[in-house]
Amino acid sequence: MALQLANLLGNALHVRLTLDSILTTPTVAALAKCLDEAIHSQGEEAQKMSRLMEMVEQLSEEEVTRLLAQENSDTKGALE
Repeated sequence: MALQLANLLGNALHVRLTLDSILTTPTVAALAKCLDEAIHSQGEEAQKMSRLMEMVEQLSEEEVTRLLAQENSDTKGALE
C-alpha cells in the first residue's frame, strides 16, 4: 500500500518519492512537508540542468570537440 502511495504521489506531483519517506512520516502533515521538500529540491536540480543546457548550447562546435577530447584524455589517464 505504501509503495502504491509513493508511486501515485510521485506521478501526480512529478517528484521522486522514496518508500522510506512514506514509511517514516507518521502524519499527513509530515508527509506534506516531505513532499514540499522534494518538490523544492528537484526544482533546484531542474534549474541547474537548465542553466547547464544553456551553457552547452552556447558552445561552438570547436569548443565541444576540444572539451570532449580533453575529457577522453582525462578518462584514459585515470584508467591506466
